[in-house]
Amino acid sequence: MSKQQKPRIKGKTKGRYARRRRVPWAILIGAAVVLVAAVLIVRSLEIGAPGERIAVAGVGQHVTEGQPVQYNSVPPVGGPHWPSPAGWGASATTIPDE
Repeated sequence: MSKQQKPRIKGKTKGRYARRRRVPWAILIGAAVVLVAAVLIVRSLEIGAPGERIAVAGVGQHVTEGQPVQYNSVPPVGGPHWPSPAGWGASATTIPDE
């Protein structure tokens, strides 16, 4: 054996290897616990729960442009409407819901 090579000690090498293998598992288990806790907290707060359902009447019905339409929700989610969409871009006047 040359002077540059040191004899390996089995126990010391095995201990280092075992410690290196445990660290990723501890991180993965910790991340899983945090993820489960976050899901449970979000579910208890009802964040992202579905909103109130609104019956929509007159789907696909076009009315004459300029004719006002009464909607049962604000903002309107469906129902009779003008045949063409509002112009693109910014507007100095209020754009009607129709």
